[in-house]
Amino acid sequence: MPGTGGDADAHYLIHKGNWVYDEAIECWAPQGVADAIANEAPDAPRVLAALRESLGLSITDLARVFDVSRPTIYAWMKGETEPRAELWPRLREMEQLASLAQQYSLSRPARLVRRPALDGTSLLERLQAGQEIGEEHLQALADLSRYEETQRAKPRGGAARPAEDVAAEYARPTG
Repeated sequence: MPGTGGDADAHYLIHKGNWVYDEAIECWAPQGVADAIANEAPDAPRVLAALRESLGLSITDLARVFDVSRPTIYAWMKGETEPRAELWPRLREMEQLASLAQQYSLSRPARLVRRPALDGTSLLERLQAGQEIGEEHLQALADLSRYEETQRAKPRGGAARPAEDVAAEYARPTG
């Protein structure tokens, strides 16, 4: 190794310090560096866009979920500011939820997340309260989505009646 007088090789350096091979970053790094990279801030604009697409959340919804103001959400979306460090775990959690929700391909998600499910609360209410969202919640929304799709596909009203019958029923008697 240059600068070591030939005493240190790669094997020595890896085992000298507290180096680890981190699968998340796919390289060898000192433990502190690996932890710092793994705990790096999530890409807020990408996470917010994914939440808006997969769950149909509005800017107001996102502000309530993260307990910040609407202008703060806009600033995050534009990349002008980054979330505070204490919000990073919540952003990571929401990123995973958005990814999972996309697998369910919910139709009309903005409406679905507001409907009561499972325990009588909506997904949006659970998000705003900081409660955990499991796959069972998303499955319940997917089931509701399919049910509503079939209801929208059904023809409305009964069989059409001939105009003469309708006219005879509602006509005023003459005479």
